[in-house]
Amino acid sequence: TGWLKAHYPAEFMAANLTNEITSTDGLPFYIEEARRMGVPVDAPDVNRSDVIFDVVDGRIVFGLKGIKGMGENAAAAIVKEREQNGPYESFMDFIKRVGAISERDEDGREKTLVNKKAIEVLIKTGAFDNVGKEIGKNYNRPTLLANMEDAIDFVSDILEDKRKGQGDLFGDLSPEDSLSTDFQFKLIDNLPTMQLLDMELECIGCYVSGHPLDDYKKAIQSAVTLKSTNIERAAAEDKAEKERLMASGAKFWQIRNAGRSFIALGMVMDLRVIRTKTKNEEMAFCKLQDIEGSIDCTFFPSVWENLKTQVENNGIYAFKGKVDGTRETPSFCIDSLEDAQKLENMSKSSVHIRIDEKFAKTQDMIPIRDYLFD
Repeated sequence: TGWLKAHYPAEFMAANLTNEITSTDGLPFYIEEARRMGVPVDAPDVNRSDVIFDVVDGRIVFGLKGIKGMGENAAAAIVKEREQNGPYESFMDFIKRVGAISERDEDGREKTLVNKKAIEVLIKTGAFDNVGKEIGKNYNRPTLLANMEDAIDFVSDILEDKRKGQGDLFGDLSPEDSLSTDFQFKLIDNLPTMQLLDMELECIGCYVSGHPLDDYKKAIQSAVTLKSTNIERAAAEDKAEKERLMASGAKFWQIRNAGRSFIALGMVMDLRVIRTKTKNEEMAFCKLQDIEGSIDCTFFPSVWENLKTQVENNGIYAFKGKVDGTRETPSFCIDSLEDAQKLENMSKSSVHIRIDEKFAKTQDMIPIRDYLFD
């Protein structure tokens, strides 16, 4: 495994991604891991994607099977048609060619294999973003979505006329036919990047062509100390520390306040507000989505009272708090909202500290690290 990772990193990561192709938990981690290794991961592309993750010119290309609503048979049909008859020259060319691909259902009725839902999710994930550029027939995602139904009907009408008039459904219909020249697209302005990324999230379960946190990568690398990839370890350390204090006879408040402080940064998702049973106070829970995955977060009443007007779903925030390792699923108990811009400024500078030899263990360094990020 180590040899493959070192000598064939793109192929190694493509295989790992294929193993996680239907997992919204595993994909973000391996996509980011591949990029950390210097291997780009591209969004779906009808002219480059295979059914599963594949390597094209040293770049991993997202497998069509990983798109929600696509289906393995439809994905295989798209790839097979491209391999047999060449790249899709335009969106209309794609509609014409996949329209010829059908299968029979359980009742023996013939149905289109690549249906409207499959075409819609291909558009939303950017699979047509590079199609048609060579011939000046490249359109943005909102334009394709707005024209999809009419385009399919337009092609169907022409194919039906061909069938009635010549008996050969597709033989004489070339990409240059009236199919591609007469249909007029109603042009729609492109959407903001965040909305395009949300389309990807909806159809894939993670971000591929970009990430809402891309602008914060320097801050994340230099200032963030808690991520979805290390919260399990932080929870284990917290649990061990509290058990040690309990065994030593520490007071309840000492145990409760034990543990190191962390900084986490991400997008707030699934924000949920409840009222406590004892005092009827508001508190909240959410998931903090970072680049590799998500962290469960808890806002206790005193904290939520101060932050409830500042925190909302889909917002990007930096929080300071402690990890509760006593629960089955570790939770980040938030103490305060941090200034993300301040973290960015921190990431642009460095501090060199000479450590005395008596600080020989990692445990000895934790108070210094906590102080520096306080």
